Amino acid sequence: FRPPRPAAPPKPPGHVRLDLRNWAARRQADLVLYLGAFLLSISALIFVSYTGSGGGAKSALFGLYTLLFLVLGIQLRKWERVQEAGPVFLGLGAVLVPLNFVAIYTNVLRHEDVSREYVWLAGSLSTAGLYSPLAWRDFGKFYWLPAAGAYLAAYASLGACLHFASEWYGPWFVALGAAGVAAAPRLPVPPRARGFVEGGSYALVSAALLRFDERVDAVAVRRRHRHAHLAPQAFRQSVAGEAAPG
Repeated sequence: FRPPRPAAPPKPPGHVRLDLRNWAARRQADLVLYLGAFLLSISALIFVSYTGSGGGAKSALFGLYTLLFLVLGIQLRKWERVQEAGPVFLGLGAVLVPLNFVAIYTNVLRHEDVSREYVWLAGSLSTAGLYSPLAWRDFGKFYWLPAAGAYLAAYASLGACLHFASEWYGPWFVALGAAGVAAAPRLPVPPRARGFVEGGSYALVSAALLRFDERVDAVAVRRRHRHAHLAPQAFRQSVAGEAAPG
């Protein structure tokens, strides 16, 4: 007597059919909330752009809208019914943060003769300072990508604030890439993230060296052209000096 064989598990279907009507019915409240968040952000931009207030008032109002989105994004995570809308509001607020510095410079600081390099540096550091805790506190791992871009922009802005010549940006970024390669194995992040940091640092070093080589060649070509232009001029001056009566 042999025990009966267990029934074979059903084969998974070749494709899963998505019922959009049922899905939309189940997520109707979330979809309306997402759409409302998007329209609210667009209306904020339009209102701030076309209001008759002064530049300082516009920038302050835009900052209040940004703060409202950030606070809503954090607080909505605590409500189970609308929990999924939290990242949407938070993402909109995070996107508006660097735009606040553009608005401040355009509406206020540009008329005060403030250098845009310093505004760009402050905006990059503030953006990176926001995105990094959001990624670290599990608000979304994708925040590490714009945070890395913000740190890179801040480093470039620092070079601009130090008034580096264009040909020295290559070594400036080579130093950053070398520091990233050295620090990557010691970062308190998952191995995959360390691999991204190390690979990005090597890519940055390669691109910076290539840029530095191009700038050096360009400077050398300009110098050769300048010498080629000055040599005939010096020759004509010497001939004219010899031909002049003593």
